[in-house]
Parts: sequence; C-alpha cells; structure tokens
Amino acid sequence: MQARRRPAESELVVTDSAVACGPGLGRWQLRERLGRGGNARVWRAVDGAGRVAALKIPHAHGVDSLRYEHSLLATISHANVVATFGLVSADGRSALALEYLPGGDLVAMAGGPPQHWLPALRAVWAALCELHARGLAHCDVKARNVLFAADDGPRLIDFATARPLDAPLRRSIATAACTPAGVSTRAQSADCFAFAALVYELATGRLPYGAAGARWDGETPGPIPTATRSAPLLGVAADVLRAGGRAHEGLSVFADGLESASKAHC
Repeated sequence: MQARRRPAESELVVTDSAVACGPGLGRWQLRERLGRGGNARVWRAVDGAGRVAALKIPHAHGVDSLRYEHSLLATISHANVVATFGLVSADGRSALALEYLPGGDLVAMAGGPPQHWLPALRAVWAALCELHARGLAHCDVKARNVLFAADDGPRLIDFATARPLDAPLRRSIATAACTPAGVSTRAQSADCFAFAALVYELATGRLPYGAAGARWDGETPGPIPTATRSAPLLGVAADVLRAGGRAHEGLSVFADGLESASKAHC
C-alpha cells in the first residue's frame, strides 16, 4: 500500500473572493455531484490550474462543522486520512476542499476474499490509532466512510463527528448499525465497537446486528459462517461487539488478530 503525498503549501486553497465563471465557488468549478449527506453536499471540482478536489458544501448552519473538520484534518499527517486543501469562501458561501478520492468505498469489498480487504482494514485501524493517540475518536467508522484514492490507497473520511475520547457519543448523528446499545457510550468505546462491526461486515458480508443495530448490551452478533468461525480476528471482533466496545486494550485488542490474519492471507 503506497503512502499518499500530502498537499504542498502552494496547493492549499485559501479564502478566495474571486467569482467563478459559471457554476462554482471561488476558484473551483463544480463538475459532478458526488454525494449528499445530512450536513453537506459533495462535488467534484476543478480549479484553473487543473487541480481536482472534492468540494464539501454545507447545508444551512453547517459552516461551523466545516471549519471544525478542516481544523482537525489540518493537524493530522497520515497516509490513510483524507487530506484537506483548505477552506474556500466566496460570495457569502463557504466550502471545504478535500482530497478527491475516485476509487469507490469499502462497502464493495464486504464478504470478499480476506486478501482483498485486509490491507484496507489495517489502514483504517492505523488511522484510528493515530487519531486516538491525539485524544480524539472518529465516532462514525463504517465501510462507507472509507474511500480509495486513484492509487488504491484507502482513506478514512468524514471527521465532522470526531469528539474527545472520553466524550459521550452523540447518538443523534451516529450510524445505528455501527453503534453500541445502551444509554451512555464513550466516544472511544464507540470507535472500538464500530471497528469490530467493520471487521464482521467485511468478513461475512453482513452487518453484525443488521441496519437497526444492537438492541441491548451483550447481544450476540449474527451467526458466523462455519468457514470463518475460527478466524482469530473475527473472534476478537465478536467479543468486542458483545462488550459494547468497552475493551480495556482499546483498539490494541485487534493488533494480534490483524497480524495473524495478514500472515494467513498474504
């Protein structure tokens, strides 16, 4: 897996009052809508120098979240975390220019041969370990939030939900299928649970508790196919899911399982 190049200082997009010719924002011309979420729309955009970015344009009242995401990403230098090119502001509108990732998401690999998805899974784990080392949790880890760059390198995206490790999870914006049951969950535990759910989904092709998520603490995830029942990594994931992500080792609980799985399928 190749480490991506971080954007050079000359590539950073700064506040720009220039008016674009045609549909656009500042120096960026909007070419194709890539997606729409609860807080923003994302467009593929191109500037006058031919640089391509994913331009995240917030819905009403979403500018503060955009600034928070940029400020966090600007402090992280990691090969598997999406890069920010900076904030854009023009004609009373704001956006966040992010690294363009055209390779699709991790959902397509779910249920496939382990050698296809294990490198990406290890990359997500490494990105989360870096984030946790900085005292933050992602709080929305899922296959759809892992995109691939043109060089096939995976990137963890969507950091607007990130919170301090000890902060309570905000369930109103969390993805139910990847969220532990219970009234009170710390952000760190939520990340561990969500990573375990990702392991389960990639290995079996199914979400551990379906789209609605776990219904109670200690609930056993769906049955594991016989062919994968003895896999150490999947066994660890099942234990973490039953514990609601509350493992004393945090993300390190997955280290041995990832290592053994990689050796078995290299």
